[in-house]
Amino acid sequence: MIVYFSRSGQNLYRGQCQYLNVGNTALVARAIARCFPQPIVAEIRPIIDYPDEYQQVLKITKHELDERTFPKIMPITADIAGSNHIILAFPNWWNHLPRPIVTFMEQYQWQDKTIYPVCTHEGNRFGDSLNELSEIA
Repeated sequence: MIVYFSRSGQNLYRGQCQYLNVGNTALVARAIARCFPQPIVAEIRPIIDYPDEYQQVLKITKHELDERTFPKIMPITADIAGSNHIILAFPNWWNHLPRPIVTFMEQYQWQDKTIYPVCTHEGNRFGDSLNELSEIA
Protein backbone atom coordinates (compact mmCIF):
# COMPACT_ATOMS: atom_id res chain seq x y z
CA MET A 1 0.00 0.00 0.00
CA ILE A 2 1.16 3.50 -0.84
CA VAL A 3 -0.13 6.38 1.26
CA TYR A 4 0.93 9.90 0.39
CA PHE A 5 0.38 13.57 1.06
CA SER A 6 1.10 16.07 -1.68
CA ARG A 7 0.14 19.59 -2.61
CA SER A 8 -0.41 21.02 -6.06
CA GLY A 9 -0.33 24.74 -6.83
CA GLN A 10 2.81 26.81 -6.47
CA ASN A 11 5.68 24.62 -5.31
CA LEU A 12 9.43 24.66 -5.39
CA TYR A 13 10.59 22.70 -8.40
CA ARG A 14 14.31 22.58 -9.07
CA GLY A 15 14.83 25.57 -6.82
CA GLN A 16 12.21 27.80 -8.41
CA CYS A 17 8.60 28.51 -7.52
CA GLN A 18 6.40 27.05 -10.25
CA TYR A 19 2.73 26.16 -10.56
CA LEU A 20 2.26 22.39 -10.57
CA ASN A 21 -1.01 20.72 -11.50
CA VAL A 22 0.19 17.63 -9.64
CA GLY A 23 2.36 17.95 -6.54
CA ASN A 24 5.90 16.59 -6.42
CA THR A 25 5.09 13.86 -3.89
CA ALA A 26 2.05 12.71 -5.89
CA LEU A 27 4.32 12.25 -8.91
CA VAL A 28 6.71 10.16 -6.83
CA ALA A 29 3.85 8.08 -5.38
CA ARG A 30 2.55 7.40 -8.89
CA ALA A 31 6.01 6.33 -10.04
CA ILE A 32 6.30 3.94 -7.09
CA ALA A 33 2.81 2.56 -7.80
CA ARG A 34 3.90 1.62 -11.33
CA CYS A 35 6.38 -0.84 -9.76
CA PHE A 36 3.56 -3.00 -8.37
CA PRO A 37 1.06 -5.13 -10.33
CA GLN A 38 -2.02 -3.98 -8.39
CA PRO A 39 -1.05 -1.11 -6.15
CA ILE A 40 -3.35 0.26 -3.51
CA VAL A 41 -2.82 4.01 -3.36
CA ALA A 42 -4.41 6.33 -0.81
CA GLU A 43 -4.04 10.10 -0.70
CA ILE A 44 -4.07 12.04 2.56
CA ARG A 45 -6.13 15.18 2.00
CA PRO A 46 -6.84 17.91 4.52
CA ILE A 47 -10.49 18.85 4.85
CA ILE A 48 -9.51 22.44 4.17
CA ASP A 49 -7.04 22.57 1.29
CA TYR A 50 -3.91 24.62 1.53
CA PRO A 51 -3.94 27.67 -0.76
CA ASP A 52 -2.27 27.60 -4.18
CA GLU A 53 0.09 30.46 -3.37
CA TYR A 54 3.42 29.21 -2.04
CA GLN A 55 4.10 32.12 0.34
CA GLN A 56 0.68 31.69 1.97
CA VAL A 57 1.37 27.99 2.43
CA LEU A 58 4.67 28.82 4.11
CA LYS A 59 2.90 31.09 6.61
CA ILE A 60 0.17 28.54 7.36
CA THR A 61 2.49 25.57 7.73
CA LYS A 62 4.95 27.50 9.91
CA HIS A 63 2.04 28.49 12.14
CA GLU A 64 0.87 24.84 12.31
CA LEU A 65 4.35 23.76 13.32
CA ASP A 66 4.94 26.53 15.87
CA GLU A 67 1.49 26.23 17.46
CA ARG A 68 1.38 22.41 17.24
CA THR A 69 -1.90 22.45 15.36
CA PHE A 70 -2.94 19.57 13.15
CA PRO A 71 -5.45 19.89 10.31
CA LYS A 72 -8.32 17.47 10.07
CA ILE A 73 -8.09 15.13 7.11
CA MET A 74 -10.59 13.42 4.84
CA PRO A 75 -11.36 9.78 5.70
CA ILE A 76 -9.18 7.25 3.91
CA THR A 77 -11.13 4.36 2.42
CA ALA A 78 -8.16 2.02 1.92
CA ASP A 79 -7.71 -0.75 4.50
CA ILE A 80 -4.80 0.65 6.50
CA ALA A 81 -5.44 -1.74 9.40
CA GLY A 82 -5.18 -4.75 7.07
CA SER A 83 -1.90 -3.68 5.48
CA ASN A 84 1.38 -4.81 7.00
CA HIS A 85 3.67 -2.87 4.67
CA ILE A 86 3.03 0.80 3.94
CA ILE A 87 5.02 3.13 1.74
CA LEU A 88 4.46 6.57 3.24
CA ALA A 89 5.35 9.46 0.92
CA PHE A 90 5.42 13.08 2.04
CA PRO A 91 7.24 16.36 1.46
CA ASN A 92 9.72 17.81 3.92
CA TRP A 93 8.03 20.88 5.42
CA TRP A 94 10.22 22.98 7.69
CA ASN A 95 12.45 19.92 8.27
CA HIS A 96 9.45 18.07 9.73
CA LEU A 97 6.56 15.87 8.74
CA PRO A 98 3.70 17.85 7.23
CA ARG A 99 0.99 18.20 9.84
CA PRO A 100 -1.58 16.21 7.75
CA ILE A 101 0.82 13.24 7.91
CA VAL A 102 0.93 13.51 11.70
CA THR A 103 -2.88 13.65 11.81
CA PHE A 104 -3.01 10.49 9.67
CA MET A 105 -0.39 8.64 11.71
CA GLU A 106 -2.18 9.31 14.98
CA GLN A 107 -5.39 7.72 13.69
CA TYR A 108 -3.98 4.19 13.36
CA GLN A 109 -2.10 1.54 15.30
CA TRP A 110 1.37 0.92 13.84
CA GLN A 111 2.73 -2.03 15.79
CA ASP A 112 3.47 -5.05 13.56
CA LYS A 113 3.54 -2.79 10.50
CA THR A 114 6.54 -1.82 8.43
CA ILE A 115 6.61 1.76 7.18
CA TYR A 116 8.82 2.67 4.25
CA PRO A 117 9.17 6.46 4.31
CA VAL A 118 9.72 8.40 1.08
CA CYS A 119 10.42 12.11 1.35
CA THR A 120 10.44 14.77 -1.36
CA HIS A 121 12.56 17.81 -0.59
CA GLU A 122 14.65 20.63 -1.99
CA GLY A 123 17.89 19.46 -0.41
CA ASN A 124 17.15 18.86 3.28
CA ARG A 125 16.42 15.17 2.83
CA PHE A 126 14.30 13.77 5.68
CA GLY A 127 15.11 16.52 8.18
CA ASP A 128 13.62 15.44 11.53
CA SER A 129 10.76 13.49 9.95
CA LEU A 130 12.25 10.03 10.59
CA ASN A 131 12.58 10.86 14.30
CA GLU A 132 8.98 12.08 14.32
CA LEU A 133 7.80 8.90 12.59
CA SER A 134 9.55 6.71 15.14
CA GLU A 135 7.92 8.66 17.98
CA ILE A 136 4.44 8.30 16.47
CA ALA A 137 4.73 4.73 15.21
